[in-house]
Amino acid sequence: MDHRQPFEPLESEDVISVSTPNQLLINHNTFTVAELTSRLAQQLNIRDEKRKGWIDQGVPCRVLRSGQTWQRGSIRIRLEFVPNPDPSPEQSGTPEGSPLDHFRQPAETSEEA
Repeated sequence: MDHRQPFEPLESEDVISVSTPNQLLINHNTFTVAELTSRLAQQLNIRDEKRKGWIDQGVPCRVLRSGQTWQRGSIRIRLEFVPNPDPSPEQSGTPEGSPLDHFRQPAETSEEA
């Protein structure tokens, strides 16, 4: 059973960071969704007027799903994100709490006599 959270749509100004081996269309590791979709549109030779439809608003279409009849609607290209589940302390191999907890404690002062 998959316990992952559902994918969430990303907004155009959200920032993405990928490792170097996973770079696609952009030759640096950090970029906005808008930069990636713009580069994708360039690669696919989608002009500005078509870009609005395919990436922003959607374009009219029909879809035929297995075992169903044709359905009218719209389609668009989106980027979605799903966060990894937070590992429990046992899974991560670290004890309860943060390794920085001892820095967060108030400083102990010793009284000089």
